Amino acid sequence: MKAESRKLQAIMEGAGFDGVKRVNPFDGFPPPFDFFGRSIEETHAMMSRLYVSDAYNSLSIEGYKVTPELIERLSSVDTPGR
Repeated sequence: MKAESRKLQAIMEGAGFDGVKRVNPFDGFPPPFDFFGRSIEETHAMMSRLYVSDAYNSLSIEGYKVTPELIERLSSVDTPGR
């Protein structure tokens, strides 16, 4: 274990944590979805929710103030090749 890892573990344990739990940020993503067992409407609704979530994350990382109106405006823009 690297010195930085040991130091972080000591800080976490000193703060009352029993240990450092490893977290997989991709656990559960993409969400389980049976495309062949769902209607086109359900599939479209799931894809729309993922689009909004991805747009929010991407834009906020870039520093934009994200609003539902901004996401709606961007989703309605006609882009080349689309």
